[in-house]
Amino acid sequence: MKTTSLLALSLVSLLLSCEKPKEVDDGRPRIKAISIAGIPQQDIEFIPERYVINVQLPANAPEGGLKPTFKLTENTEFLAGINPDGTFANTCGHFVLKVANDKMTAIYRNITSYQINFSLAPGCPEVIENIPITYFRDSTNASWMRIYVPLKNPFSSFNVNGISLKNLSTSKEHSNILPPYLSQYNLNSCPSGIDNRVGIFFGSYSNGPLVPGAYEVSIYTNCGERQKKLIFPQPLVLKE
Repeated sequence: MKTTSLLALSLVSLLLSCEKPKEVDDGRPRIKAISIAGIPQQDIEFIPERYVINVQLPANAPEGGLKPTFKLTENTEFLAGINPDGTFANTCGHFVLKVANDKMTAIYRNITSYQINFSLAPGCPEVIENIPITYFRDSTNASWMRIYVPLKNPFSSFNVNGISLKNLSTSKEHSNILPPYLSQYNLNSCPSGIDNRVGIFFGSYSNGPLVPGAYEVSIYTNCGERQKKLIFPQPLVLKE
């Protein structure tokens, strides 16, 4: 009888030891899990004990941008790092996500910070033909413009060394050679690659000012050690 009781106690102890350990509830706001639409889970590394999230960016941006889904501790919300539409506030390099809950430490809310690191996708940019080229012009400076060109692999590591606009009516070409600091800023600035578009600064013109009309757009890129000219079949249409 005594042997049977000891055996039963041993079985109970064994079952208890196999149970999943309970989460430590220290009252701090925490991220418990993360997934991102369009990115395989194996490309997302979450290290909760170090407050780090590593993400391998895809060759092409998912539809609607990089939109994460989080599992948070109770009564927890984001203070920084997430846009109102639910997408990341930044998509290159690294930045900080901040979560907070309604518990108080002295006179301050309880806040926890996580560093999220984005790794650039391999590959070089390629033209996307079925998306229009758009632009933004500063109303206070007629010579300043940002042209948004649709590219595959917008998250890859590359620079734009120059951009050329050729008027399809007159064949007059307007070129803008970019200095190194601008070429690096253009392609790797955020959130330029979120919707598979890249914003390119166009600020000093050869052959006079641009006039309304349709223009053929070409850009000169450096991807690794390769220099390449990309020509877009769809025109840029400038209005008044």
